[in-house]
Amino acid sequence: MRNVGVTTPTGSSTVHHPRIDGGSPTGFDRVDLVGLCLAGGLIAWTTVAALVNGGDPLPLALLALGSGVVFVISRRVGGVWPSAVPALLVALGLLLIVVDPGGIFDAHPASGPFGYANAKAALYVLAAIAAVMLAVRQGPPVVRIAALIAGVGFALVPVASHARAATVVAASLPIFGIVAIRGGPRRAFIALCAIVVLVSALGTTILAVWGDAASLVETLDHRRVRLWGEAASLVGEHPLFGVGPGRFAAESPTGGSDEDARWAHQAFLHQGAETGVAGYVLLLLLFLWALLRILTAPAPPGIAVLAAGGVAALATLASFDYVLHFPLITAAGVAIAGAGAPLGGRREWKPGAAARTAVKAAALPWGLFRGRQPGDLVILLYHRVGAGGREIDVPADRFEEQLAILSEAGEVRSLDDALRDGTGGVVVTFDDGFRDFHERALPALVRHRIPAVLYLATGLVDCGPDALTWTQLEEASSTGLVTVGGHTHGHTDLSRASGEVAEEEMRRCKDLIEERLGVACRHFAYPWAVGSSAADRVARELFDSAALDAWRTNRRGRIDPHRLGRTPILRGDGPRFLGAKARGMLDAEGVAYRILRRGPWRGP
Repeated sequence: MRNVGVTTPTGSSTVHHPRIDGGSPTGFDRVDLVGLCLAGGLIAWTTVAALVNGGDPLPLALLALGSGVVFVISRRVGGVWPSAVPALLVALGLLLIVVDPGGIFDAHPASGPFGYANAKAALYVLAAIAAVMLAVRQGPPVVRIAALIAGVGFALVPVASHARAATVVAASLPIFGIVAIRGGPRRAFIALCAIVVLVSALGTTILAVWGDAASLVETLDHRRVRLWGEAASLVGEHPLFGVGPGRFAAESPTGGSDEDARWAHQAFLHQGAETGVAGYVLLLLLFLWALLRILTAPAPPGIAVLAAGGVAALATLASFDYVLHFPLITAAGVAIAGAGAPLGGRREWKPGAAARTAVKAAALPWGLFRGRQPGDLVILLYHRVGAGGREIDVPADRFEEQLAILSEAGEVRSLDDALRDGTGGVVVTFDDGFRDFHERALPALVRHRIPAVLYLATGLVDCGPDALTWTQLEEASSTGLVTVGGHTHGHTDLSRASGEVAEEEMRRCKDLIEERLGVACRHFAYPWAVGSSAADRVARELFDSAALDAWRTNRRGRIDPHRLGRTPILRGDGPRFLGAKARGMLDAEGVAYRILRRGPWRGP
């Protein structure tokens, strides 16, 4: 912890601010960042493999993104309604039995909801684990007994389906239940699950590379052994990028002659064959990361144990059959892992906040290889501080924390300096002009010696109890840290205004600022980040710069000072997301909002 002593603009009292290094205990933290990097790395590497060798990276990308969304939602829901996720999976298992009772307990290879007996068995192993999760939770005895009965019934599906690996895993469920009921030992059990994941994935890989095929055929069917060997050979022949995503069937002699063998029947080897050793390792690390996330989350020991068992079970089943390409099975495993790593509490969780966190989580991997480079300019956009309840209104304590982080990084510059020398950096800006800028934002800016631009809508000044006064603006300008720019007079939508109205709004705003504050008004920001060709002509005539686009980093060599992009800072941006935005890594957040036709604020 580091204490920062500073002087306020109106007095000499010293305020000490604790530097916060970690994420919120109920929010995004370092472990989550590692997971995002792994998922993003897998998507990126698969895309590169497709560019090099052909193939279609979209199915894996969509599966990874969908899994991330399911994981975030299940974690959030698990913090509010702990029984909701396992109850949903149990209900799904019961529904499939009601719809097709014959197919569920049929040993035919094409039986069940997937037309594939081993996939059906894998889903019911996960449903059985979910049932045990319900049974070990505190609740009405009748519910717990019913859940236990359902779990036993689900565990019989692998046996009836003659799915050997799934039967072995199902037979281990009593051990999971006993450990969960006793409440531990949590760390030792999760460590054991990690060993199971490694032994399953690496063990079957070793068998494929060096095993005696003749002896393996005695316990595993001949085609599966052959596919494992072909996948291992492809990894050896193409260790860097594989043969390309989705191209195993085309490169495998067995896969090319048998449609049901178009997968390697071992998820890790299949990934390695199509995307190289890096793809194999990234997929394996994602399973291990899920166990780490469960270990570090504040879940009841019994639930954590069962969730870790679910991850180990899915990895084991995926090592003997490629069940991960069935989205429902992957989603079920991810949901169990998320339920074992609950996030937040009843008072802290809001569905909208969870959705926005999911958007950030999905957007961040795309920025891992597109961070701010020397000469790039990131302009951060704030609105209100410590007031208002919109997503664009940042709490005062979080704002203080963010300025401490930016100050320590030492990359914040004035807009004038950043545009003058072209070396880029980070610029802090504010829009509109409410009283909280003077009362809360300005003292923090002075404490951390961070320059900022206030884009002022002059029609708001001296207009009500929440408005800034010209006296307060004079005080802000006198600090030498605040540059006052224009934001039109009436906060007008310039995309709908005529050229005459746009010129009147911008010129009146500029003239008022220069007249009342005695400073040049050189910079401008479009309200709602929208403009027009007519407004652009006026802005280029009156101002040295104009901020137009939201969620865009200004890249070196392509910076138009009259079409500057800015990155909005939102209420839900903790230290990690703030750091990502300051490094230009979350531009895709805006793309997601545009696709969904939603956002933290809307135009007029």
